[in-house]
Order: sequence, then structure tokens, then C-alpha cells
Amino acid sequence: MLARSQTCRPVAAASGGTLTGDVSSAAEPPERVRNLLLQGDNLLKSARPERLKRALEAFEKARGVAADPSVDPRVRELVERRLTSLRQLMDEGA
Repeated sequence: MLARSQTCRPVAAASGGTLTGDVSSAAEPPERVRNLLLQGDNLLKSARPERLKRALEAFEKARGVAADPSVDPRVRELVERRLTSLRQLMDEGA
């Protein structure tokens, strides 16, 4: 718990970017992919149909970032599986 004299300040990401509600563009590609996958997964956990589009957008961004050679190929496969699963879910709900 914070003492009365302490205040909350924005936290700088280890990569030099500022952490915000969006994934920091200063992060390394593997970290950005991880954060985008987490963002999409968290949106799916809410089980609200209106959030499926936002989850899809996060996974599609992750796919673009995962194209970087520094990202493990297994992670790229994971991103593709997430996209495929989400699209099937969206098709079933339509």
C-alpha cells in the first residue's frame, strides 16, 4: 500500500518505451508478440461477443510482428492457431 506521501507515476518499460494501454512499439518483437497474444486472450476471457473483433485485431497485429526473424517459428505457429480458432468461433456465432 502507498503511504500518503507517495504518488503513482508512469512506469518506463525496460526497452525504453512507456507502458500504456497499448503495446509499446519500443519493445522487442518477441515481447510485443507475447503482449499482443495476452491482450487478445484477455479479451476472449470476457466471453463478450463485442470483444471478439478487438481480440482478432490483437492477434492480427501479433502475426505482423511475429514475421520478424527474431521471433521463434513456434510462436508464429501459435499466433496462426489463435487466429484460426478465433475465426472459427466468430463463424459459429454468426
